[in-house]
Amino acid sequence: VLARDVAAFAAALGSMLSKVLYWANQRRAHKVRSKNALSTYRALVQGERPTYCLYLRPFLTSNRLVVANSRYHRKFWPSMDRFFGPRMDLENVLAVGLESRQHPLIAIGETGFQLGAAKLLSHERDWKRVFVTLASGSAAILMVPLPKPSTLWELEYLLAHPELLEKTLFIMPKRLRLGVTERLEPYWAEMCQWMSTRGVNFPAMRPGGGFFILRNGGRVLRQVDGGGFDVDYIGQIVSALVFARNLDETISNLSEEQLAELWSLIEAFVHVSPRSLQVEARPMMLHEVVGILSFPPRI
Repeated sequence: VLARDVAAFAAALGSMLSKVLYWANQRRAHKVRSKNALSTYRALVQGERPTYCLYLRPFLTSNRLVVANSRYHRKFWPSMDRFFGPRMDLENVLAVGLESRQHPLIAIGETGFQLGAAKLLSHERDWKRVFVTLASGSAAILMVPLPKPSTLWELEYLLAHPELLEKTLFIMPKRLRLGVTERLEPYWAEMCQWMSTRGVNFPAMRPGGGFFILRNGGRVLRQVDGGGFDVDYIGQIVSALVFARNLDETISNLSEEQLAELWSLIEAFVHVSPRSLQVEARPMMLHEVVGILSFPPRI
């Protein structure tokens, strides 16, 4: 009995120490991330092109959008990582998933939430200018669209600027955490009504949440499964969005001659199958491949 009591006491002490070290480490890391966010913004103002993603959300979501921690393993020893506990905030999942792909997540405004995106402080009078600068220079924009004044203003701006809307990934959360009096469903229903008055095809809420992308001023909707909001899955989704955006930007800068050469190269390797109507690799002999690659397009 004594041995069991000692073991239980040691486990409780280890768990408490782990939590203390965890929060102390996150507070330090939060200050470092916020300092880096300020450096990123200053680099943007000076004409540089740092790599980052912008996170837009109403402040009410801070530490309230809870998802399962896909990397959780019960520990009794002190933990210093950001994957602590069986559940974690969605903002933290997004931040970790993007940092692992060298695209740190930046949000405007401090909420007191120590985890998640790096916070860039701004005055009430100039936060819109900061937003425009960060949105224009970001590799991608992630947004939780809920009907709050600042978020609606940001959304209006995105809808009016197709080049920003095309790189925006909208997030449909699963729920607000237990203990929060507000319910997410009324907010989402209000957003659907607000968007419909602007001719935007806004999706109905799904129990499991998810992602979606708006095109052509919001008239075209593409939905993506939430994947349980797994951190690696989110990283893949955003990486695909960034890659597609970079590809579109590269193609738009090509001359007509370069585009013709690019399409001729693509048509040499792929074709649409008349049977499946899917894009497939074109059957080729080795000497044909060598002949094509000897004359690459001048891009």
